[in-house]
Amino acid sequence: MVASDARIIDPLLKTVAADFGSPLTKASLAVSAYALPYGLFQLAYGPLGDRLGKVKVMAIAFSLFTLGTAACAFVPAGSVGLPWLIALRFITGVFAAAIIPLSIAYIGDKVAPEKRQATLGQFMSALMMGTVFSGPMGGVFGDYLGWRNIFLLLGGISVFVMLALLKAARSEPPPVKEPNKPATSILKGYGIVLSNPNSLVVYPAIFLEGLFLFGGFVYVSSALQDNFGMKILEAGLMISFYGIGGLVYSFSAKKILKQLKQWQMALLGGVLLMGGFSLAALLPTLNVWWPIIPAALLIGFGFNSIHSTLQTKATELAVKARGTAVSLFAFFFFLGQSLGVQGGGALGLSFAANGPSDKVIPGYWIVFLTSGAGLFLMSLWVASRLPKMTQEQLVSSSPSGGTPAR
Repeated sequence: MVASDARIIDPLLKTVAADFGSPLTKASLAVSAYALPYGLFQLAYGPLGDRLGKVKVMAIAFSLFTLGTAACAFVPAGSVGLPWLIALRFITGVFAAAIIPLSIAYIGDKVAPEKRQATLGQFMSALMMGTVFSGPMGGVFGDYLGWRNIFLLLGGISVFVMLALLKAARSEPPPVKEPNKPATSILKGYGIVLSNPNSLVVYPAIFLEGLFLFGGFVYVSSALQDNFGMKILEAGLMISFYGIGGLVYSFSAKKILKQLKQWQMALLGGVLLMGGFSLAALLPTLNVWWPIIPAALLIGFGFNSIHSTLQTKATELAVKARGTAVSLFAFFFFLGQSLGVQGGGALGLSFAANGPSDKVIPGYWIVFLTSGAGLFLMSLWVASRLPKMTQEQLVSSSPSGGTPAR
């Protein structure tokens, strides 16, 4: 539900902008308004999960997320409606922030390091399912059922998830605390995480990943609509191949990880991302739309290849403050996403050109090329540093400080 909700606006951007009589760049604030608090509030939820229990915090936050999502269906029409939508997306992002990072931290608590990346790959398949369905669902509602009603549907389904989480929270045991020792403060928890030198690789890398990935990919639907006259549903179906690429990765992660080292996974991700975005940039020149299918598959597979690698490293930064470490990871990822969406929009407009009937079309090609090049260079840097992230990382973050965590 969180993955669907996070991406549901992407294929609807042009429709939302037209409905409120606003330019595309202003309507895209509805994307940034969700992503920015989503990242910012990670800084609070991680420590809360470490202290109060991860499932308990998730259950409360998801309940409020459900209400915020459903409320988006009732924003008023006309120019006054966009500020309301932006505000509600902001509020929803605040509470959605708890779910995915605390789930990842929970996996980190329960799964041994040697199995963790493959398990996270399976977890990512649930996120990819949300992404796969968000494109077509957004298209169906945008074209035929009214874009506001998609939020009513997501909110209604989320009620059932909310009830399941609340039930699970009642049976969650309290976090184990060392006797006669006060709970770790929030600032001390972040200090423990950042004292690991590998944090200087993981966090800048995930910021750059969010910046370049979403600075380009969020505009794929708009590019298809502008350059090929696609309906929202058609463009949404094309976007869904990104999620299918992620699903292919999640189902094959165990086999791939037996063949490739982590630095090779990171480099593979960068190569595939550069290839996918470069292919997307060529669409107007090729004057055909179908190459977006392999492009989206490459982007989805490539993103998960490098993202799961960075995710795994984040869970290893601090055993005693794993929720804090993963939340900081998500903070930098969504901070990059929020800035990337705005930067990509501005870059595209600066290279805008006249299309058929003197229609102004943003320079999507430069946006996609920039995204691909940035992600490839980031993957090169990460791949060069990963071999140095040896067993010392687990030693430094283990509870005893002297033996690797298992």
